[in-house]
Amino acid sequence: MKIVILDGHAVNPGDLGWDAFRSLGELEVFDRTAENEIVARAREAEIAYATMAMVTDYDCWKADEAHVTVEMVIANLNRNAAIAKEVMKRAIAKIPQEANWPCHHALKNAIMTDRKLWPAKIIKELGPILKKYL
Repeated sequence: MKIVILDGHAVNPGDLGWDAFRSLGELEVFDRTAENEIVARAREAEIAYATMAMVTDYDCWKADEAHVTVEMVIANLNRNAAIAKEVMKRAIAKIPQEANWPCHHALKNAIMTDRKLWPAKIIKELGPILKKYL
């Protein structure tokens, strides 16, 4: 199995090792990836992708809010984590066994190069993505 982490710094800011991921298979880490690049890479890999963003405080821009304390941020993070877990439980339960959304066919009309010209190395590296087009 190949594991690709698109925003390694967010997952591991440097204080943790990658050994747990490496033990699962081949690992490739992109340290910092802009959001638009993550979306583009997910689409190119025909992966359904969603973002869930949660607010911890407003004081960086909202002048009429009270100053934020570490305790407030931690409390909001904990609340957000509980909400995120519940959202994930509900969302995962609704994913069909055979998901068939447009993103799962994004490459169908995107690959222009004649298959006879595909390098063997690329076919091997991208095998999981390309196999349905071979």
